Amino acid sequence: SYSGLWGGPYLMHVYRLDKGDAGSVLAMMALGMIAGSFLLGWLARNIFRGRKPLILLCGAISLLITAAFTLWIDRLSLPLLYLLTFGIGLANNAVVVIGFTMAKELFPVRMAGTATGLVNFFPFASGALLQPVLGLVLEKAGRVGTVFHTVGYRRMFLVLTGCALGALVAAFFLRETGKR
Repeated sequence: SYSGLWGGPYLMHVYRLDKGDAGSVLAMMALGMIAGSFLLGWLARNIFRGRKPLILLCGAISLLITAAFTLWIDRLSLPLLYLLTFGIGLANNAVVVIGFTMAKELFPVRMAGTATGLVNFFPFASGALLQPVLGLVLEKAGRVGTVFHTVGYRRMFLVLTGCALGALVAAFFLRETGKR
């Protein structure tokens, strides 16, 4: 929801970035996902020697980043916006890199397709549900002229922080699948 819809308006309204600069910040999320695609599997195998600790770490990073956006909604430097957005992409990509593998390994081979299909469903479903919900949160906070109020963006990131907290709590209930 941040990179797909509400990040652009947030960066343009709160930080007064033009579309190009806002797009450059948001592109860092894709770069974080690309980096995570290479890095997370390697970290799980070689450093953490398991998948659950890395899922928990990435969940904690996601929680901290969304909390930082919530707390310092209009006080982050441009380099920090780039870094935090990269971090969201990297940390949230653990669902793809590690989550799919864990889902496949938690179920018998005959159910692996169904399990990974369900894992694949949730990022899309949450995006489809969160975008209008966050839009409603922004609308309820009001506008200053044609621009959403900063309070609305703070509440938006508070909702995303709650989602990150929920994901982190859920990750504690995962069973480790990658121990050597």
